[in-house]
Amino acid sequence: MSNSIRSLDDAELNSTSTADFVFVAAVEPSFGLTERQNMTCAIAQTTSSTISLLATITVIIMINRSYKKLSSVFHRLLLGLCIADILSSSSLSLSTYPIPANESTTTIWNVNGTMDTCTAQGFFVFVGFLAAQLYNCSLCLYYLIVIKYNKKDEYIRRYVEPFLHAVPIGTSLSGGIIIATKQAFNPNASFCWIGSDPPRCYDDNDNTGSCRGKDAKILYLTFATVPYIVLPIVILTSMGLMYHTARQNEKKMSGYGIHTLRLKSTVKSGDIADGQERQDNSNRLWSKLKNLFQKSDQNLDASTSSRSNKLNKQSRAVLQKASAYSLAYFATYFFPLIITIRKSLQINDAGFVLTMLSRIFFPLQGFFNFMVFIYPRMLSAKKENEKVSWYRAFVCALQSKGVTPKGVGRKKGQKHSTKVKYSRL
Repeated sequence: MSNSIRSLDDAELNSTSTADFVFVAAVEPSFGLTERQNMTCAIAQTTSSTISLLATITVIIMINRSYKKLSSVFHRLLLGLCIADILSSSSLSLSTYPIPANESTTTIWNVNGTMDTCTAQGFFVFVGFLAAQLYNCSLCLYYLIVIKYNKKDEYIRRYVEPFLHAVPIGTSLSGGIIIATKQAFNPNASFCWIGSDPPRCYDDNDNTGSCRGKDAKILYLTFATVPYIVLPIVILTSMGLMYHTARQNEKKMSGYGIHTLRLKSTVKSGDIADGQERQDNSNRLWSKLKNLFQKSDQNLDASTSSRSNKLNKQSRAVLQKASAYSLAYFATYFFPLIITIRKSLQINDAGFVLTMLSRIFFPLQGFFNFMVFIYPRMLSAKKENEKVSWYRAFVCALQSKGVTPKGVGRKKGQKHSTKVKYSRL
């Protein structure tokens, strides 16, 4: 076997205890795969990472071109998520290249690095990986505060936003530094990750210093397993609270607001009727007043109904956007989570298909976030011109700067407009 290919003795693998195998297999998912299968997974990972990286850069450019730029809390949180994805995607795009060529673990394709390059790749993958998960939680909490507590951006900016940035940045950087100082970023199947080198040396009574990452097991459980368990619970809980609040608001708007206004209008009509009945020769005047109040009541109903529908639509729109970013999160980490669950249940062989899907979807969060970000703009373009194709709607969305704020780019008396001259596309 050439120097760029590394192998692990089957007898050594079979000697691993069940408890150790759960941990080792979680960070070494290529057990049981051939050299060609590992090569295919590595190439798929590089391709997905590159797509995600380009999509993330596009989102940043669109934010910078928009009218709001970084003046909104949402854009700043999304920028943090994008930066986290750039760190992980750019590192994952290198795939197996930074892995040291003189190691001996599982069969890995195209290894040309050193232990320093491996540590660097593992650090940036980890920081981006954990920060992205935490920023997803920050987005969910932001939407929860907007929907449930009806807080404005100014309040969130002053009292909440610092924590929504500090937790992802501080936790991911401190975790990455701890793991790096413990020498626990070591070769994995298709990129460097938390583990020991040689594999399973953390249980050996080796005082020679030849084992890297003796604390790899506890570090993996702390910084990889716990986020897999806790953060989805945070996201699902936030989504449940948002949905419950949105439903309550809709019921209040439909069953309380309009009925109350009707009641007040009726009372006013009755009071005036009593006063007019005590006067002589007022039938004609009362008839006119009655018609006037009926029209006023209808206008109040229409105005309140319109206001209620607008609030309901805004609430649903925020909930849908929060749901979309949450789905992007679960689409990214679904297959790695399935592999981890299978290992925990002692289903040892993840198989080529499951490993391949994990390598394709794990780097794609930036692409999913891009689709969530641009899709509402595409729908807006289609709504303004139903005849426009999806391709032209996509181009229109890329060129869009968002809703024109008051006094920006408009002549006096000109109405707000997000229309685009499709003939140019």
